[in-house]
Amino acid sequence: MTLKKKMIARWGSLLATIVLLAVACTQAQPTAEIQVVRETVEVTVPVVVTQIVERVVTREVIIVQDSAGGEVETLIVTATPAPTQIPTPTPAPTERSPEDIGQVGDFDAADLDKLFEVWGQIEENFYGELPSDDILTDAIIKATLEQLNDRYTIYYPPEIAKRMNDGFRGDFEGIGAYVDTDENGYFFIVRPIPNTPAFQAGIKPGDIITHVDGEHIVGWTTDEVVAIVRGPRGEPVVLTIQREGTAEPFDLTIIRDRIVVPVVETQALADGKIGYVRLVSFNQVASQQLEIEVTNHINNGVETIIFDLRDNGGGLLDAAVSIGDLFLDEGLFVIIRNSDDTMEQLTTGDGDIAESINMVVLVNENSASASELLAAALKDYGRATLIGTTTFGKGSVQNVFEIDDGSQYRITKARFFSPNDNAINQVGVSPDIFFDYRPEILGDENDLTLQRAIEFILEGE
Repeated sequence: MTLKKKMIARWGSLLATIVLLAVACTQAQPTAEIQVVRETVEVTVPVVVTQIVERVVTREVIIVQDSAGGEVETLIVTATPAPTQIPTPTPAPTERSPEDIGQVGDFDAADLDKLFEVWGQIEENFYGELPSDDILTDAIIKATLEQLNDRYTIYYPPEIAKRMNDGFRGDFEGIGAYVDTDENGYFFIVRPIPNTPAFQAGIKPGDIITHVDGEHIVGWTTDEVVAIVRGPRGEPVVLTIQREGTAEPFDLTIIRDRIVVPVVETQALADGKIGYVRLVSFNQVASQQLEIEVTNHINNGVETIIFDLRDNGGGLLDAAVSIGDLFLDEGLFVIIRNSDDTMEQLTTGDGDIAESINMVVLVNENSASASELLAAALKDYGRATLIGTTTFGKGSVQNVFEIDDGSQYRITKARFFSPNDNAINQVGVSPDIFFDYRPEILGDENDLTLQRAIEFILEGE
């Protein structure tokens, strides 16, 4: 079979799959905060929720176990829209001019003729080695999605998709560090997690990672970098580090291991007047564990809860709603606006133990997605004072589609808005008290943001 015939068949199959999945999308509500995994012939879908972010906080380095040590289960999250007000309608789609008809959004096999004409000339005339069909197809798909100018609409080849799926199930291993990206696209270490391989190898906050196992990673997506840093425990990964004050980059060899971090970290402060609770991830056991710890604090007589959402990259939407329910009275929690102009509203209930206790919430630029939904709701209702820096600004939903070869592509389907109809995507949630500090260890005595929160609680300023 010629390359042209192969590509016609493959693209024809892909286009058919997209059509089927587009129909499925119109028949089922978005049920997950971040992504909905759909088989190409099913309408009822399992849900896997994760954080798809440009700056990953814990994704390549942390395994979160449930209390029984099991894997994260798939969940189906459904929401019945409540007949309450939506203050602002979704903007109408931009009208298309007559010359656009047949050109925009109607791409079909006939439009491939130009591509095949160019490729035919390359096959006939190029002096050099040609890429394989798989490499060429992957490149075309990636380039097509890049034209949409949406950082979360993206394609992952089979190996990257597999490693990411392993991480979604909570069954992955890595080095133990929080990472971020700067404005130039460089990956740097926010902080290593104490007593992990990264910490023991001497990784320091601010270290810039330029290469992984000799591959130059500038310009890669965070998910691609995360995928190659992950790997089986006991196997080495070599990071090339550029460190401030060091003239030349150097290599660090780190032996991967299994990193287990508790979902909730807690302590009593100010002679028992303040209960500090840090939530690491919105996973399937987060709301139950958080409720236990908050209830213990309240039963022990604390007057204020400091709820730390710094470096929390998000997770399950239903966990965010359940945790919001713990702290909020009955009401609207989040508005979801879909690409087909439909809307949904998720609400919280009444009667939970922590709905009246004083609260301060700590956020930073790595608080993303589910963290932002919760912080926005608490702020809109005046339920808590937010201290820290503006959050990441990840307020969108991606549908995740799988291709037969194991590759995946994700398409932004919807956006989130706060109860007061404030946009979250690309905006974030601004704190009530701005305080910019990056401690090496969250929650210890050298954490100046935490000390600022304690000062605010005790002194009122």
